[in-house]
Amino acid sequence: MDVKQGIKSIKDAFVNGIISEKRLSESVKKILKAKYKVGLNNYTPIEINNLISDLNNENFSNLSNKLAENISTLIKNDNNVLPIDLDQKNILNIQFGNDEGKEFSCFLNKYKKVKSIRADQINNKNTLNKLIKENDLFIVSIHMKSNTPWDNIGKNLNYNQIEIFNSL
Repeated sequence: MDVKQGIKSIKDAFVNGIISEKRLSESVKKILKAKYKVGLNNYTPIEINNLISDLNNENFSNLSNKLAENISTLIKNDNNVLPIDLDQKNILNIQFGNDEGKEFSCFLNKYKKVKSIRADQINNKNTLNKLIKENDLFIVSIHMKSNTPWDNIGKNLNYNQIEIFNSL
């Protein structure tokens, strides 16, 4: 982000009549209100001695790794199914990968009972077809166990999981 260029662009837009004084005032008030709301009007300088070691301690490192392990990322939202319509009767989470996905299952069940099944438990097409008939919505999730975010680079789903994934 180039702050100097941003300021210049705003000034130029104001001078050239692209942004009115009223619009500029509204934007400034909105920014100041947000800063006030989070307490930035009560500036207190921070102590910078030992700042690097304070920010990079072992607890921070452990928390960072835990966050990276449990982060959820939406890859695809076909047919705009998100946010999920909780009135759907049967929702099934099919979990792929080498980890159990317990945290994800707990999160899903906060709002609606969602059955979770590991893809490895689906041993044939008949089982998959039965699940398709019994459920109104499928949530596909991939869970890869790792000690660091980089451990899973190059890891793949097994053959059975790929077959099931492609059948959905």
